[in-house]
Amino acid sequence: MSDQKQVLDSLFDGLYTVTCERKITYWNNAAEEITGYTAEELVGTYCYDGPLKHVDKEGNDLCSDGCPLTWAISHRCKHEDEIFLKHKDGFRVPINVRVSPLCDSTGRVHGASELFKDNTPTGAIAERLAELEELALVDPLTRLANAKYAREQIEQSLKEMQRYPLKVGVAIFKIDNIDLFIKAHGRKAFDQFQTIASQTLAHNSRPLDLIARIDEGCFLGIFRNVTDNLLDSTCEKMRLLFAKSSFPLGGATISGTFSAGGHCLRNDDNYTNVIEHCHKYLSECQKDGGNRSRVSIRLLKVKE
Repeated sequence: MSDQKQVLDSLFDGLYTVTCERKITYWNNAAEEITGYTAEELVGTYCYDGPLKHVDKEGNDLCSDGCPLTWAISHRCKHEDEIFLKHKDGFRVPINVRVSPLCDSTGRVHGASELFKDNTPTGAIAERLAELEELALVDPLTRLANAKYAREQIEQSLKEMQRYPLKVGVAIFKIDNIDLFIKAHGRKAFDQFQTIASQTLAHNSRPLDLIARIDEGCFLGIFRNVTDNLLDSTCEKMRLLFAKSSFPLGGATISGTFSAGGHCLRNDDNYTNVIEHCHKYLSECQKDGGNRSRVSIRLLKVKE
């Protein structure tokens, strides 16, 4: 192994290089750890035709339009962005990418490199999981918090709001057409799909947020320091990312959607009406065909 390759393989961040045609020529060890894909699986393939399928926060497919690598090659300069890759297990991972053109001794661009960092709040997730396991508050299927812990946290937030000016949003995410999915693909596939949903939500939340599974195909998120509009955009981001997730099954690629209903806590709220608000908007979304999100927006009175 050359000294240069040894250095690149020892980086904490993922790194890969491509030709001008976006054929992958190098894939380091950290890239394998972040994505689940080995160098043997990806070197020699074209990134636009491969399994990573980068999207932005609006769910737009960057591999066909808006690829950071293509931008670096065509503009001959460095570029940085925050995007989402698809892990080998099917869920979406938030990453920060830094792309640079690669030039030969004459200055001719012959490819590009992408250095990427996993933005998942892993430290906070691991610390919280250890705490919940000790208290028997972990959902056994997804390894998220369970419904009991989610309720305790909502009630605690409501108490704290009586003393401090907190802004906390709650949202319920539910997989669409659960019965049809189980009938078509079976119970085992549905459990795998629930795991992908849980990982998409957990990997794309912030360190102070909480994601819990509260029922079959149903998840609850508690998001701190959010306004109505920020909660709305968070629910929409999660919906779009999950719609772009998938997993292989029997030679086919299985995907699906979920809907979301959200509510920002008010001083006069209690746990029951918070959940009722979320379910109300969630039900409206699913009645309208699913793959939607809706949040209660507080209307401010205008002084006459």
